[in-house]
Amino acid sequence: MAPYGGESCETVRLASANLEQTSETLPVYQMEIASVSEMKEEIARVMSLSFDEATRINSGTQYWMYQIGDADIMLDEELGFWTYQLPQEIALPEQLPTDEEAIAIADAFLAEAQLYHGTLRPGIVSNTTTGITGTEEVLNKDIYYYPEFDGMDVYGVFRIVIGIGDHGQIISVSKQVQDVTEAARVPLAAPEALQARLDAGNCVSSPQNPVAEAEVKSGHLAYYSDITPSHGKLYLHPIYDLTAAGTNELGETETFSVWVSAAADA
Repeated sequence: MAPYGGESCETVRLASANLEQTSETLPVYQMEIASVSEMKEEIARVMSLSFDEATRINSGTQYWMYQIGDADIMLDEELGFWTYQLPQEIALPEQLPTDEEAIAIADAFLAEAQLYHGTLRPGIVSNTTTGITGTEEVLNKDIYYYPEFDGMDVYGVFRIVIGIGDHGQIISVSKQVQDVTEAARVPLAAPEALQARLDAGNCVSSPQNPVAEAEVKSGHLAYYSDITPSHGKLYLHPIYDLTAAGTNELGETETFSVWVSAAADA
């Protein structure tokens, strides 16, 4: 996991934090990477369109871009993910469905489309807007669906997003997920191994400001979806999602998250 934002984890201490550990081993999951032809077939099925009418608008890249009617379609050949997008237009408030209605529309679409056969958490609504301060207008409502495994969250790029526009029309679909199978089971790391990883900066942390010294308050198991293919597959690895707190450079107590691999042989 490449670090993002904030400082490294070198000053994070596990101390006496109670880390959730439901078993001594956890699965590593694998995803097959869909081919371009498989993605085309799926999009044609769920969006009721034909690639016979498609115009490819780029070449020589891992991203295959097509236009079919008003729709723009992007296929990520390396990861097997795809996006369908109709033009975004400012919606009149009275023409947009409520959050509850938008979720119901997206739920019904997913039930019929069968884009993913695992467990998805309930949809979360986020408005796409023009982003103009003071005159911000809503373009559509995006419904985010995140998978889970045995009640554990999945972080990284692993989700489905359905965009709902005027009168409840589905104007976008982003599929960044595939069905998974168990690849192996791995033993979980001892606290000493986790601390060594933190000391080496082999983690992901997200403080808003540099923190000189932080202590882990709690931690629970989750999964991280890697987007670096290996032998034609993507993998989901067990991690600890740690909550740490410390004093930042402003003299304030700051609480932030730290992700560190949970596997003993990571």
